[in-house]
Order: sequence, then structure tokens, then C-alpha cells
Amino acid sequence: MVILTDLSDVLIHGLYGADEIIAERYGKNVAEAFWQRHLETEEDFRELMRGKMSEDDYWQRLLQGDDWPFGIREIEDIFSENLRRDVPDTLQVYQRITSHPRSLLHRHDILLGAPEIYIISDHIEERIEEIYQYHPDIFKVAQKTFWSCELGNIKMDETFFPQLLRVFDMPIDEFIFVDDNAYNTTAASLAGIASIYFKNAKQLEKTLRAYGFEFAPVDS
Repeated sequence: MVILTDLSDVLIHGLYGADEIIAERYGKNVAEAFWQRHLETEEDFRELMRGKMSEDDYWQRLLQGDDWPFGIREIEDIFSENLRRDVPDTLQVYQRITSHPRSLLHRHDILLGAPEIYIISDHIEERIEEIYQYHPDIFKVAQKTFWSCELGNIKMDETFFPQLLRVFDMPIDEFIFVDDNAYNTTAASLAGIASIYFKNAKQLEKTLRAYGFEFAPVDS
């Protein structure tokens, strides 16, 4: 059984949350204006995730036309600071699945095997190295990571999941997809993959238990 899990805002913070740092340093009005501009440049952001635009080019487009109290270097540093933050307890959920001696899923009385975890992430090429550096324990649990900027597609693209599934020689019903973005879980469902809309680690564990996964106890 394979769990395909999102990274940003499931395991670590992504762009979301950077506005909180901006609000602390520059004020709530600046943070709200920054987030509004991000929404206005969302298609450019998607091209960045597809690897078709550099991070500097994106920030230049986002910041142009207004007198912002920070420049590109400052906003990149804020983004780096946000990327260092973990989403509470999600990694532990996956660690407890893979470390359980009977972490096997039964379906129709067929033993499908120990679960494997793969990260599939819409992310910026320039940020991959620092993510590996900041979060080594995540990549000890995940067997492999698929980055949108390397695949040339993001998860909401209709070609993304068919492209990804061609990598695996497994029946489609052996996959479960976890993401905090409803567009992405819808895209996975349309491709025939069972999907979990992530809210928090407690909800994720409860849902995975309902699928039949077993968990090692929480360390005391």
C-alpha cells in the first residue's frame, strides 16, 4: 500500500504562514496586501511550481508596482524561515505507521503489504536543497520524493496523476493520497485515487485507521 503525501502545509510550512511573519515585522496591512498580490499572481506562482519560472522572476512580478517595505532578498529570507517550521505531529503519524510490526492493510482478505510513503510536492526548484537540509527526518520516512518543478506539472493539472501513476507498477486501488488542498484531492479522486483532505495530524491518523492502518504507540 502506498501513501502519496503532500509536503507543504501537511508536513512543513510552505508559502502559507509567511504572511504571519510579515505581519509581525511589517504590520497586518502589509501582510494582507502581500497575500492579495499573491492571489493576483497565482498563475505565475503555478508556473514557478511547474519549473517554468525562476523564484527571483516570480518575486519581481509579485512586488512590482507598489512601495513594499522589503525587497526580494528579505522576502526570500522570510520564506526560508517559514520553511523551517514543521506542521505539528504529521511526521510522527507516518513514522508510527511504518514502524508498527503489523503495519499492513487488509482488503478483501488479501494482504497488500507494508505501506510505503512517497512525497509528491508542488514546490520551487531553488528551495529543494534547503528543504532536505531543514527536514532530514522526513526524508528518512519517505521512500522517494516527486517534485512538480521536475515533473513539469502541478497536482491540479489533469496530466499530473496519470503521469505519476505510470512510474508505479501497482493497481490504482493500492494508493491513498493526502493533501491540504481540495483542488488537489479532487484531481486525485478524478484519477481514481482514494484521497484524504488533510486538516491536522489527529484527523489524519483517525482517517488512516479507518482505512485499516495500524500505528506504533506514541513514545512516552
